[in-house]
Amino acid sequence: MPNVSIVIPVHNEEEVLESALARLIREFSEIESDFEVLVIENGSTDRTYELLTEIAEKEPRIRAYKSPVPDYGRALKMGLVVAEGKKVISDEIDVLDTGFHRGAIEALENNDLIIASKRHPSAVDDRGFYRRLGTDVITTLLKLGCGLKSTDTHGPKAWRREIVRSLVPATVLDGDLFASEVVIRAERLRLRICELPLSITETRSSAIPLVKRVPKVLRDLQNLRRALKLTLPLPDGEVGSFDADIPYISIVIPAHNEAERIHLAIDGFAAEFKKRESEWLEPGKIEMLIVSDGSTDGTEEIAKNLLENNGLSGRVIALSPSRGKGGALAAGFMAATGKYAFFSDADLAAPADSLWPMLAELEQGADAVIGTRRQDASDIQKGQGTLRQFLGHCFTNLTNMMLETDFSDFTCGFKGYKTTVARDLYSRLTINGWAYDAEILFLAARADYKTQEVPVVWADVDGSKVNPAAEVFRCFRDLVIIRSRWSRGVYKK
Repeated sequence: MPNVSIVIPVHNEEEVLESALARLIREFSEIESDFEVLVIENGSTDRTYELLTEIAEKEPRIRAYKSPVPDYGRALKMGLVVAEGKKVISDEIDVLDTGFHRGAIEALENNDLIIASKRHPSAVDDRGFYRRLGTDVITTLLKLGCGLKSTDTHGPKAWRREIVRSLVPATVLDGDLFASEVVIRAERLRLRICELPLSITETRSSAIPLVKRVPKVLRDLQNLRRALKLTLPLPDGEVGSFDADIPYISIVIPAHNEAERIHLAIDGFAAEFKKRESEWLEPGKIEMLIVSDGSTDGTEEIAKNLLENNGLSGRVIALSPSRGKGGALAAGFMAATGKYAFFSDADLAAPADSLWPMLAELEQGADAVIGTRRQDASDIQKGQGTLRQFLGHCFTNLTNMMLETDFSDFTCGFKGYKTTVARDLYSRLTINGWAYDAEILFLAARADYKTQEVPVVWADVDGSKVNPAAEVFRCFRDLVIIRSRWSRGVYKK
């Protein structure tokens, strides 16, 4: 395990990548000898990733990762989650201020999060007027709308690893405001935050014009306010700590306009845990993560009330706009802090006690477990309609043939993973529609993760919003896309 990890997202940086990384390795080696540099390419259209892999082959301290979409926040989150250093620094390719690096490493001895501030009295900010104005406007809006106390949220930061592992997965946003959300959540947990001055000089214009960036930031600001409002508050006088044991189990429930059915899952799991009250209702054992995927029917408030009324630890994650079921699950698994992470559909068609045999498989060494309705030991108490059953079988056979996999049931709504495995798989997810299950299990097979199928009891529940007939051609298209992306190396780290 290295002492320090440095995480750097990059997008279309082939012109500066090699020289910037060479300078970083040279200068940081004077500060710390035991370190790694994680570079996460995200959605580049030039040769950034090809160049990055060449550099990583020559320099063992550099690790190359690839995120398939151009999203700074998502790439940064991926890098932070997989970083192995005791101390973690996040930076930008055109900043790399080793003066901040040195000061941050020292300051982490007595703090949890270090922020490089362009508004510190000793900071040097030589960027253009409009970029400085944009930073000031966004910071002011965060202060007014979300209660931000720090003077800056963008730019380099440094963290203790246990803070990264617990704080970062709790975030909801990707994009430009991911870093802002992290800082605000750290403030609300009353973590020890220190600001250090940043020296920054503008060497080139922004890759994203300000006129395009501002409207997206404003939309994200509304989403951030909404997400923070739904977070269960920390009691007055209590200070957040990540030194305690993490939850053993995280349960993710994706929900899109499920106001009428979300109680089935939350009440169902609450009743199951109460049967084992002495063990599973202990504080911190289980967390429930309800991911509201663009709901407009009050699902979020209903879910929040159900969690509180049942005495369940957890929170509601509000996504807007909708990301699709795959995207909702990705957000949930990235937020999960338990050792093992499961997901269940909101209708709880596979009952809550399906959890235990799946948990047993994970504890015995499986990396992933998937419920199946198509083994002899499966108990189908109420089946799906004839058309859905027929199309489901066709989808399974077609997927196994096209993706060269061997699973009996891709779409059963109850699965579980080691949380580290879930984060790895869902961080590379590119399909958010009905075929997302196929993509995840395809990636699991290609990564040689040990995947175990577990027969489930199943009772279909009315109210599904999926039109299987309309999904047939879309699924076939998505399977072709998955094979194509694998061949082109899109999924590879």
